[in-house]
Amino acid sequence: MRRALERLTLQRLDPARSVLYHAGTPTSWNLDFYGRSRVGRTAFGTDRIPDGWAERCNALDEIWVPNEFNRETFTASGVDAQKVRVLRTGVDTQRFRPGLQPLARRCRFSKKRNCKKAVFLTAVGKAPTAPSGSWVYLRPVSVIIAWPLDTF
Repeated sequence: MRRALERLTLQRLDPARSVLYHAGTPTSWNLDFYGRSRVGRTAFGTDRIPDGWAERCNALDEIWVPNEFNRETFTASGVDAQKVRVLRTGVDTQRFRPGLQPLARRCRFSKKRNCKKAVFLTAVGKAPTAPSGSWVYLRPVSVIIAWPLDTF
């Protein structure tokens, strides 16, 4: 299998037969590259997208967003509705489904197993505009910390 994958890296791509896929913020997309089709996958968590995003989205053939909320906000902000497609993020339903036993986990400040305290997770990732190798929070830390405190 490894050799087959290595051989694929040596094959030349024909841009006229390829789909160029961009992911992340539209400001990070290189619009100088072309293929048979150009697709952008993006999202934004407010009621409108930043200035300049609609023009960059409209320069591509399709825009993939994760939900109806983003379809509405992107089109309301000027992205051509014919280009916007909802492509939901997948979930492994064998691992995440009702009725499964919770995973055993170690308490952070104790040697006990199976803590009864709530655990809150947040997504972090490399932002396309962040310096190479640096990590950024996708939500402000103050919001991440305040939400469970305000909620519970």
